[in-house]
Amino acid sequence: YFLSFCLSQGKYADQFENDESRLKMADLFLKSAADHGFVHAQLKIADNLKEMGDIENAKKYYWMAVQQNNPVAKFKLGVLLLENGKEGQGAVLLQSGADDHISEAQLLYAKYLLKKIQKKEDEEKFIYYLKAAADNNNKEAIELYIQCLENGFCVEKNLKEAQRYREKLIGIKWV
Repeated sequence: YFLSFCLSQGKYADQFENDESRLKMADLFLKSAADHGFVHAQLKIADNLKEMGDIENAKKYYWMAVQQNNPVAKFKLGVLLLENGKEGQGAVLLQSGADDHISEAQLLYAKYLLKKIQKKEDEEKFIYYLKAAADNNNKEAIELYIQCLENGFCVEKNLKEAQRYREKLIGIKWV
């Protein structure tokens, strides 16, 4: 994996006839690392495949990382499945990523739950994941949680708590 990274960054260029052959070798090392179970390589290949529009093969490499219980892979595969009409499978993986404290997964799972609210337990689950994402400093989740607190949506109205989260939002560095 690291050799692949070095090659892709231009290291050892003098050992190759041209950039194309160097990059091809980098891809071979990356694929080898992924096929031998290196999670970072699996995620990199999956991300690259997704970016190129090869969703089926991206799912394959995300799934390899999910089988190793990688939280980021659960989140990314969950999103990919949701985007491609596999709502049940996607939601399960998204929830798993959320339970692994990935703030983006917590927010997206809360948003998923928001669409499904039918009873009190659904509201509680929505607020649980939204608050978890807000507590993990997810700016969008904090803003949404403040709105819920100010309006009493799925949670008891609490302006003091809303103000506390507003101050938290102000304290987060905007990148």
